[in-house]
Amino acid sequence: MNSTPLSQVSIKAIDLEQQNKFMQKVVDQMLEQVNQSFEQHISLAFTKLRTQISERQLYVLYEEALHCDAATDHRVPKNVLPLFSSFLDACEQLAVQFQHVDFRAYVNQAISDCFQIYQEQSTILQNQLVLFERQNLNLNLQQQKLTQLYDARSSQLEHESVKLTLSSLIQKEQQNNKSTVYEPDEAVFVPQKLGAQILKLKKEHQHLNEENRKMQIEFEKQEQQLKKQNEATQQKINKLINENKALNDGMREITVYMKELETNIHCK
Repeated sequence: MNSTPLSQVSIKAIDLEQQNKFMQKVVDQMLEQVNQSFEQHISLAFTKLRTQISERQLYVLYEEALHCDAATDHRVPKNVLPLFSSFLDACEQLAVQFQHVDFRAYVNQAISDCFQIYQEQSTILQNQLVLFERQNLNLNLQQQKLTQLYDARSSQLEHESVKLTLSSLIQKEQQNNKSTVYEPDEAVFVPQKLGAQILKLKKEHQHLNEENRKMQIEFEKQEQQLKKQNEATQQKINKLINENKALNDGMREITVYMKELETNIHCK
């Protein structure tokens, strides 16, 4: 059975703690830059709003905050910004606080979730690889045992065949020489005994041949089953390797993206 040894499979391990620290540093720098940009835009928006209110003067009567004068208020419009200044200040401060607190929390939680998912998936893949490695080893051991059993039975069959051949040769030699060799009376029964032994050996030989044939069929059957199991296991291993590679590629892309953000931040 041809299969790729798991010892040759390279699974890149990522130091999650180190990656987490690096990304957290990049995120902090990115958020600091984003926060500064938000503050500038928020400040610019409220400054523009205050200017628009100041430029849109109104005729106002009886407003202490604007130092109204009933005798002249109907002639000169007044700047009403002081009436809304405190409300605008509160809204601006609220907007700044929101982007400082909530936005940072959302980003940090998203990064934490990504690393947790990656760590869980990586652990699952590694455990499955170990399990399939054990299954693959067991299949190889079973095949070795079958091969050893087949070799032993083949050797036994070969030995019995040699014995049968030698016995046949001895019988023929004795029959050819019986007219020239003196034999005692009881020697008349020797060919009969040899014939019985040869017949017994032939039966044993036939039995061994039949056993060998059955064993060969069973061996081929089990070998096919082991081959199918090994192929299925190898496919699962290859699938896990591809999934782990895709996971590592995804984390690598995130790392590259974070490094680019860090570089852009330093350049600015």
